[in-house]
Parts: sequence; structure tokens; C-alpha cells
Amino acid sequence: MENLKWSSQEDDSFPSTSNIPQIMKRRRTDSFVLYIRKVMKEVNPDLSISSVALELLETFIKGIFELIARQAGRLVRYKKKHTLSEEDLEMALCFLLHGKLAKYAMNEGNKAIINYKSSLGTM
Repeated sequence: MENLKWSSQEDDSFPSTSNIPQIMKRRRTDSFVLYIRKVMKEVNPDLSISSVALELLETFIKGIFELIARQAGRLVRYKKKHTLSEEDLEMALCFLLHGKLAKYAMNEGNKAIINYKSSLGTM
């Protein structure tokens, strides 16, 4: 029994970590700021945007995203499925956005899906 080492005892085979400087990891925060700036530069390269306006747009985008995700989740539960499909997202958009805005959003979403699938080579 004397040969056993408890976990609180130091093992000589491992180097000490007290001399190694601790590197602080940054917390990853999901942000749309980079994408908002990219889209703005595509639309009009001469325009700039203030940090307050960026913050407002980011809050708006996150809010819309949450609403769509929540509605799509409700539809999946209603259908008694476990997987979110493209059709569920389209229906959620139709419920939340009305008229031409919903049609435009669905067209842009379908274009994005087609571009994504073609980049993977699965079409």
C-alpha cells in the first residue's frame, strides 16, 4: 500500500506547469458586424456606419433570427419531427413576414441554399 500515489501527490515524470505563462482565451462572441460592413461595402463603398447604428442593426438581426428559429422549432414540434428542414424555415418566414417581404426573403434564402449546395458539389 505504500507504493500508491494519491492524486494530490506530485508525479516527477510530468514537468511543472508553474513556469508556463497562462494564455487567456478570448470568449467567442457571435457578431454580424463584419458581415454588415461587407454588405455595405458591396452596396455603396463610399458609405460608413457608426458604432451605434452597427449595434442597432446587430440587435435587429439577432432578434429576427431568434423569431424565425423559434417559429421553425414550433413547426417541427407540431409535425412531431426531430429535424429542421428547408420547408419548415420557409413556412416560418411566411408566418412572420408578410407579402412581398416574405417572397423576397424566400427567394434570397433559396439562392443561398443553391449556392451552398453547388459549392459542396452535392447537386
